[in-house]
Amino acid sequence: MQAWLATLMRNIFLSQRRRDGLAVRHARQVAMQERRSEAPARQDAHIYIGQMWSAMHRMKDHERNLLSAIALEGMELEQLSQRHGLPTGTIKSRAARARAKLRLALGEQAATAGRAKRPQAASGVPGGIE
Repeated sequence: MQAWLATLMRNIFLSQRRRDGLAVRHARQVAMQERRSEAPARQDAHIYIGQMWSAMHRMKDHERNLLSAIALEGMELEQLSQRHGLPTGTIKSRAARARAKLRLALGEQAATAGRAKRPQAASGVPGGIE
């Protein structure tokens, strides 16, 4: 009986050691995957933000104000339509045209900077939003 108990205790001990070893290996693998999945810092992000602000400052005031209200202030289209006394569809189409104009301006800046061109808006976008 004593030999049986000793064998049982030994097997339980070995099973626990194996389980602990698996947990440690799993924790190491998870940590390595997390390190690999971390996105590298974008060193050129501040340049892109500067280009975006430059492009926005070349836009008309009402276009810039509309994009700022939507993107920076987080206003809903319905709020803007009530504020300006215009239908929501009008605000939506003006915002779409302003975004297209901004994308076009950013694409042109990327091309002049020697980088790959960003996707451009479809041609035929009216110059004014009004």
